[in-house]
Amino acid sequence: MKRFDFHRFLLTFRWFFNANRSRLTTWTIGSTIGIFILEAMFIGIMLRTSQASTPLLYWEVMTISMTICLICTYIAILVVYSSIFDSVNTKQRRIAFLMLPATNQERWLTALLYAIVVCPFCICLAFLVGDLLRTVFFWILGYGWSNGIQLLFENLTFSWPSWQTILKRLVDVSTCLWVASVYVLGGTWFRKRSFLIVSTIMIALMIGFAITVEKLFPLMGITAHIGTGSILITNSIIALFFFALSAFNFWLSYRIFCRFQVISSEWRNL
Repeated sequence: MKRFDFHRFLLTFRWFFNANRSRLTTWTIGSTIGIFILEAMFIGIMLRTSQASTPLLYWEVMTISMTICLICTYIAILVVYSSIFDSVNTKQRRIAFLMLPATNQERWLTALLYAIVVCPFCICLAFLVGDLLRTVFFWILGYGWSNGIQLLFENLTFSWPSWQTILKRLVDVSTCLWVASVYVLGGTWFRKRSFLIVSTIMIALMIGFAITVEKLFPLMGITAHIGTGSILITNSIIALFFFALSAFNFWLSYRIFCRFQVISSEWRNL
């Protein structure tokens, strides 16, 4: 089997999903309860400390607690990216996965789709349901109906975007895709502590990049000479650059996966 077959890929994905369904369900339910408890405890402590229970104060405290939980959700998604092959880390599971009647492309795409689509969807679902449970709980206590979805929709503005806005959003998308690809690559390469290792490298790179920009391109004196056309060109180049880096990282992740062995290093998957 050398060619990619979509039907065979679907069968491979179904097997992989069924093999991890129990753990995924447990983690989703646990995350939902955790979000509910975290928000409820934070709001309860803040309201008790302030010795007031006005709707305005509750709305402010709820916004802060939801922001904290959103940050935790984002970190959890990055952990999932870096744990792309954790479900086949044992010898028995790795043999079962590598012996599936499928090509390397189909097996790798199965793990990738599960890590960057299915698991993040369940994490976001856990956040929404947990926030909804907190909303119902405090609504019963008489604080009104104020949930995170309501807050997110109130902050959204619907208008016809300009080219500058579209390119800015494209830069955001390409940056997020690059971050995902870096953590996927780290999770493919490392067997242990992949999230910690990749996060440490990313923080070091960001600090080094910030210092380099500050030394070589001082902010004062250049911002006034940048026009709209230059901004559009710059955003286009940045977006293409991050898309290219993301494609390279995913390709390298696949090449590393093709060299997976049943018995590998303690820290690396090779």
